[in-house]
Amino acid sequence: MWHPESGTKLILEDPQGRILACLRDNDPTIPYPGKWDLPGGGVEPHETLLECGHRELFEEFGLQDVPLAMLDQIESRCTPGKIMGRAWGRLTAVQVGSIAFGPEGQRYDFFSVPEIAELDFVPQLQEYVLTLHGLANRVKLLERTA
Repeated sequence: MWHPESGTKLILEDPQGRILACLRDNDPTIPYPGKWDLPGGGVEPHETLLECGHRELFEEFGLQDVPLAMLDQIESRCTPGKIMGRAWGRLTAVQVGSIAFGPEGQRYDFFSVPEIAELDFVPQLQEYVLTLHGLANRVKLLERTA
């Protein structure tokens, strides 16, 4: 079911494994002004969370045809019907070189996970990226010891 506050955030890695982030505008009327954020945004009517991620990626960075995998969908405990999706994708060097940064935000960059830990980042997304990275490292460690 569509809810106007639902949306999708994207964890996009470049070929070196760094994560794409954008610096939000300093507009006090938006949530988390002046903080680093993951790409993404709100769903439009009759749009799936994954379709939202693809549309936002095009609107914010001019990128199309980036394969995305939905990592999770979290229902809000406070707002019935609100769902936040988080998807992952890997950009090629050609895609990174063809980024056309849109009108939202001050700038973008790619960061390593330790760098993200040090940024003035949207708190719950920063925590999510760090947790996800820790899980990935544990899986890699388990694969090596199996």
